[in-house]
Amino acid sequence: MIDALDNLEMIRSQIGHENSDSHELQNLRIKLQDKHIRYKEMLINIEAEIKDFEVLYKTIKTRFLPEMLKELKQILPEDSQDFILVKEVIHKTYRQ
Repeated sequence: MIDALDNLEMIRSQIGHENSDSHELQNLRIKLQDKHIRYKEMLINIEAEIKDFEVLYKTIKTRFLPEMLKELKQILPEDSQDFILVKEVIHKTYRQ
């Protein structure tokens, strides 16, 4: 968009056509550029957060959940409600 504005303004100035909205357009272009910079920075931050989340998620899922679930499964009576819940957690966790 910014490149398109630059090109159109260059053409306008070459043909000597000034418009009354050029000052407003200049302000809008500056705002657009600032927003675009912030947008790119936010995408970089979001990407880093997603990567951090995935590392944490995989660590918990592969290192801690299996041991906890195995331990509970061995301790709980098979006919207990808690045992059924543990089985459901196992099923939900490893289906994803």
